[in-house]
Amino acid sequence: MRGYEINSANLAKGEGNQRGSGVRAGKAVSQILSLFDGDAAFPTSLKLEDQARFFVGYYHQTAALYAKRENADENQPADHAA
Repeated sequence: MRGYEINSANLAKGEGNQRGSGVRAGKAVSQILSLFDGDAAFPTSLKLEDQARFFVGYYHQTAALYAKRENADENQPADHAA
């Protein structure tokens, strides 16, 4: 979370797309954290099997974010310069 907080602060200082990325990241982190019990502490380390689950889940989420962006780009009207 420390790394997220530092990067989030930097995005908040940005403009345009950078600031929008910060807003989207903040919403995603909020959604993820809402799934956890507020009284439970995060583990300081993970067993190998849990590390693998995290790794696979991280890349599934990353792929889903890129797929959404690519689909949005395909739906944008093309600019035709004359």
